[in-house]
Amino acid sequence: MIEKSFDTIVCIYSSCAHLENAKKLRDSLSLPDSKFLIFLSKGYKGEEGNGIVKLDIDEGYELLSLKTYKMFKYIHDSGLKFKKIYKIDVPQGAENIDDVKEKFFGDSVDIKDHYFGNDWYRASEESTLSWFKSKGMSIKGGSWWLLTNQMYIHYFSGKFYGLSKTFFNFLINDDTTRGLCNLMVRDWGGCEDMVVGILYQKFLRYGQQN
Repeated sequence: MIEKSFDTIVCIYSSCAHLENAKKLRDSLSLPDSKFLIFLSKGYKGEEGNGIVKLDIDEGYELLSLKTYKMFKYIHDSGLKFKKIYKIDVPQGAENIDDVKEKFFGDSVDIKDHYFGNDWYRASEESTLSWFKSKGMSIKGGSWWLLTNQMYIHYFSGKFYGLSKTFFNFLINDDTTRGLCNLMVRDWGGCEDMVVGILYQKFLRYGQQN
């Protein structure tokens, strides 16, 4: 069991191909009382340790909801103590790192809530299908009302969002989380940020008293 307590766990979300950019981002960030972890797929052939974690999941955009679940499960099972989590995607080009730092670690982020970020979206079934089509990606679609009993899903972009420890505990312990992640893989291309938004709406209804 890890005894040290941190204010913030920074989860840097990277593909194996962009590991060097993940390291550059980690090394360039300054955040007091924080622990940085870089999460990779099982295709990673290098050594783990020094903040690099290999998760038991294949590489692939369509699996990102499950990768997020495994990432949060790793943190939960590790015994890390913290107040909040940042999740941030690695910029594909090193030239974008300064933009990431300014946007996601500047004064514009409101961390007063249990769930926060920069880019806030409201997605319907129609708009989500249209987004995938614009990206040239094929998905099954459907099952919208199994994801949420509402017409719209509200969520922060997966490029950057944060969770309080209270919401994190709800997300990892709720009995629908794993199923939602699998359903998103099956029908909606693994959109991990939408899963977090769905669970936050459930947290607002049922979870804050826990």
